[in-house]
Amino acid sequence: MRLRSNARLSFSIALAMVSSCTAAGDSGSSSECRTVPCKAATLDQGTYVAPDDPVIFEYQQAFEALQKNCSDSEERLADMAVVSQQQMQERGVTESLLSILEAVDASIPARLSQKTCADIFASYVVLRTASPN
Repeated sequence: MRLRSNARLSFSIALAMVSSCTAAGDSGSSSECRTVPCKAATLDQGTYVAPDDPVIFEYQQAFEALQKNCSDSEERLADMAVVSQQQMQERGVTESLLSILEAVDASIPARLSQKTCADIFASYVVLRTASPN
């Protein structure tokens, strides 16, 4: 449940950081990072990623693939990926947002009808951070 309640706030905070990074890194250009895939790439890279950077295509593909199986919006999927990443980092596991998006998509069975993917993100965090015994 924690994943659901903190997701909106976490991505909003992350987007605010991206916005300030964009403002600092943008030299008057009209090309701002406005799409969710561009903002996710910027968060992963830790620095401004231009909207025409080829790496953004990888994020766009990941979001499109997830949206085939998840009823969640791109922003909601990004919310859940950011919170998942934060929770994994708290437990000593470092993983990129892109990797999380791709892994969650790969874990969704083809026969599953479209539904919210919050439980799948939460399950992924549990599996990635479980202590080997």
